[in-house]
Amino acid sequence: MPNNSGPPLKPDLWLQQRLTNLSYPPPQYESSWYGPHNALLSHYFPYQQQFLVKPQSRIRVGPPLAADELDLPSFEVEVSFDLPGPESADDNLNLDEVSFESTGAPVTSRNAAGQDQSYIPDFIVCKATQFTTHDRTLLIAEVKVQPAKSRNEKVKFEVQMTDYMKAYAKSHDDTTANPDMRIKDLYGLLICGPYVQIFLLESTGARIIEQKYTPQLTINSGVVQELLRNIAVENWATYDASAIPQVQQ
Repeated sequence: MPNNSGPPLKPDLWLQQRLTNLSYPPPQYESSWYGPHNALLSHYFPYQQQFLVKPQSRIRVGPPLAADELDLPSFEVEVSFDLPGPESADDNLNLDEVSFESTGAPVTSRNAAGQDQSYIPDFIVCKATQFTTHDRTLLIAEVKVQPAKSRNEKVKFEVQMTDYMKAYAKSHDDTTANPDMRIKDLYGLLICGPYVQIFLLESTGARIIEQKYTPQLTINSGVVQELLRNIAVENWATYDASAIPQVQQ
C-alpha cells in the first residue's frame, strides 16, 4: 500500500514472474505487454498520490511559432535528427483553434491549418491535480515485443524514443509552457521484451543522455526498480497547482 515514504521497492512476486514469463516465448502482439506494464507503473505511481499512468497519450508539437519566438534547447545525441514539426509561423493560424493539453502546452485543432504533429508513446506517467491543464510529465515508456534483431533495428528503436523526448521538449519549451510547469528531469524507458534502456532529458533541457546500461538490464532488475521508486519518491508530496494561473480551454 502507498505510504508517506514512497511505494515498495519491489512489485508483487506474481507480477515480476509474469513480466519474465511473457518473454519466453515472446507474444505475437505488443499489446500483450500493456497490462503487465501498466500494473508495474501503477505500482510505483499510484493514483492515490496524484499520479496518472496514461496509455498512448499524445505528445503534440505546436502550434507553430515564428523562428524568432522559439528558444529551443539544443540536443547532443548519438543519432541526431531535426526537431519535428513546422519551423516557421503559419500566417493562417487561427488563435481560436488553439487550446491547451493536460500538461499546459498549447495545441491546435486537428482541422486547423499547420496543425500539430503528434507522437504517441505507449505510456506517459504524470503527476496530476484536479485541473485539466497542469499535469507534470515524469516518465515516457515505449514497449517493443522483443529485443531488436539487428543493429539497424536497435538504432530505429532508439531514434523513436529520442524523438518522443525531443518532441516533448519542443512542446514544453520556455516560450509555450507555463513557467511553473517546466519539466524537471524527464526519464524514458525503452522496453524491448525483457530488456530495458534508460534515457534522460536533463532538467536544463540542454541534452538527452542515453544511459549506457548493458542488455542484461531487465525489467525486474534492481536498477530499474530503484529508478522507478526514486522518481516516485521525488514526486510523492502533494502537488498543489492552485497557485498556478489557469489557462482557458
